[in-house]
Amino acid sequence: MTSELTPADQASLEAYRRQLRWMMMISSGVDALLFVVELPANMAFLGGPFVLDEIIEVVISSLLAGKRLKINRWYKLGGLIPVPGVTALSLQCWTELRRCRRHPDRVLASLREAAPEPTA
Repeated sequence: MTSELTPADQASLEAYRRQLRWMMMISSGVDALLFVVELPANMAFLGGPFVLDEIIEVVISSLLAGKRLKINRWYKLGGLIPVPGVTALSLQCWTELRRCRRHPDRVLASLREAAPEPTA
């Protein structure tokens, strides 16, 4: 399927995949770090820091996604599961990476629509 893509298309897909992987690693890393830091406080405050951790996770995921990726409502709900490293942004990025592999022509079309028009 990727054999019919031009080298420029393959390069733009690879750049998009790299960007998705970085966003996923940063989001999951921050979430795992917050979990480790808040773990001792969870015993003393009966799980209250889990709520704070999830609020911080939603804010960080939204900031990291920015205008590059619109996080779906279902992934936001999935990101509320208190599992370290699983965030709404990492779920959305994982799905986008899978979509890049299965339907590269659709991803390229959406990337072209989102790209600003060059001015002469």
